Amino acid sequence: MNHDDVDFTASAELEPYSGGSTGMSNELECQTRSCYGVVLWFETGFTSRFCKEMPVVLSTSPYTPKIV
Repeated sequence: MNHDDVDFTASAELEPYSGGSTGMSNELECQTRSCYGVVLWFETGFTSRFCKEMPVVLSTSPYTPKIV
């Protein structure tokens, strides 16, 4: 594979999880919070451009059904 063959894009957006509505005012919800971890997963397409015989998408998502 050459450098010119690489077609890569990525985007990410992190948003704080407030745990649902608690009835607190906006003033209280804007307090500093700790982050104990970040969980990420990705998908990579091995498309017909490079895998003509069997194009496939590799997903690390826990929501993707297992292929047997």
